[in-house]
Amino acid sequence: MDDASLSNREGRVCRVQPDVPAIGRAFDYLVPPDAESALRVGTIVRVPLHGRRVRGWVVADDVEPEADVVDLRPLGTVVSDGPPADVVDLCRWAAWRYAGPLAALLRAASPPNLVSPSAGPELEAAVFPPEVLPDIVAAGRDRPRAIVAWPPCTDRRELVLGLLAAEGSTIVVVPDAARSAVLARQLEREGRHVVVFRSDVQDAERTRAWDRARAGA
Repeated sequence: MDDASLSNREGRVCRVQPDVPAIGRAFDYLVPPDAESALRVGTIVRVPLHGRRVRGWVVADDVEPEADVVDLRPLGTVVSDGPPADVVDLCRWAAWRYAGPLAALLRAASPPNLVSPSAGPELEAAVFPPEVLPDIVAAGRDRPRAIVAWPPCTDRRELVLGLLAAEGSTIVVVPDAARSAVLARQLEREGRHVVVFRSDVQDAERTRAWDRARAGA
């Protein structure tokens, strides 16, 4: 083994969750020098696995490998940008909470088409003045996780507006398209920039929405 190969095998290691329904665990791979700048948690890559190359997501970076580093294989190629690290954590929590496959959630959080990792826009910030909130909404915002019991005949838009982050971005999940359109118009009237990401539109439109959303704000 030459010095360059030895240096690579002693270098950076990432952990990848394969996009294979029957595989529920992640595997460690060496990061090739030409992929180091583009790779982060959430990046979509191709990796060798059981004699074939499969798609997967980087779910941890710069890790201590579970196996001897000399036994690790390098990942194949960087394919596309993927969900940011905090959304990967959210997918991991949802997979645990609902006993579902992590790969399915990561797939839902990723762009349908390829998005270049090197073309990511500079993150934008948005800050909104604090509001006077109902006690039940204020109590929910003070906790990392909370379930809010809201009166069934009361407009839930007040609840959603109260739970939006005062700084940065917020993901709001709505059960149907009709409700999402009404809510989006309300949020825009409040001065929020809204990106709607729906499953019933073409992949190209969903990819454009995903690309806009990663800018933040």
